[in-house]
Amino acid sequence: MFYKQWYLSNFGSVDPASGGSAKVGADIKILNTWDIESGNEEVIVAILDSGIRDEHPDLKDRIWINKEEIPGNGIDDDYNGYADDYKGWDFAYDDRRPDDGFGHGTNIATVIGASTDNVIGFAGVDKKCRLMNCKNLNADNTGEYSWWSESIKYAVDNGADIINMSEGGDDYSK
Repeated sequence: MFYKQWYLSNFGSVDPASGGSAKVGADIKILNTWDIESGNEEVIVAILDSGIRDEHPDLKDRIWINKEEIPGNGIDDDYNGYADDYKGWDFAYDDRRPDDGFGHGTNIATVIGASTDNVIGFAGVDKKCRLMNCKNLNADNTGEYSWWSESIKYAVDNGADIINMSEGGDDYSK
């Protein structure tokens, strides 16, 4: 469905009948970019959002794995304060299952790092990066500043090179 991703390469493919309009060339020119650099599997992008559906066919091979952690043994093998954080952490519910309860985090993850050239769905901007799942919004798509700050610290402490946090709020924060 690359042709539907007008923000990557816009050939005027947005269907005006669906209420959209497209200006040819109004995009990030990803094809030119991929000629220079298509990504690196050493790059870890932390997604701080509603979680990532880690069995999504375009994402399942891109999810960051905490190789210092033994999954399911109930022990914090890497001594980072989170037991069994093999595939990230859920800061909203304080557990090892950062499943996407709202959908936004999975959407963001596909824009950034969906597998490409697999005839399944969309193409991510980075064809090779790893996606660190830091769920810091609950199923109602709301969060606490304490969850947000803890997820930022987790991402940094566990090797994230880039942090994507597509969130906002208007409550007072100390």
